[in-house]
Amino acid sequence: MRRQLALAGVAFWPTRSARWARPFAVGLGALVLALAAALPLALPVFGFPPLPGPCGIGTLVYLWTDRSRAEVFATGPARRRQLMVQVWYPTPSGLAGPPAA
Repeated sequence: MRRQLALAGVAFWPTRSARWARPFAVGLGALVLALAAALPLALPVFGFPPLPGPCGIGTLVYLWTDRSRAEVFATGPARRRQLMVQVWYPTPSGLAGPPAA
């Protein structure tokens, strides 16, 4: 029985003389894995600079439920439409509190 190898989304059946197929597929897989590991080092995720103004930033999170409308994509018939809202606002600079997530 022939073995099927998948290489870059294309399936093929190597013949007995194609001894290069397995090492090539393993090498290509190792190359893709190394590239995937090195990509975050080459293109780091940027960060925001600290805010230069005199005010801090506060945040509130609201979860609103519309009881007049049923949720279309929920499995239970009692589920209602929900909306999550996050609001940011300026605060005085002297306030202390836990940092938001």
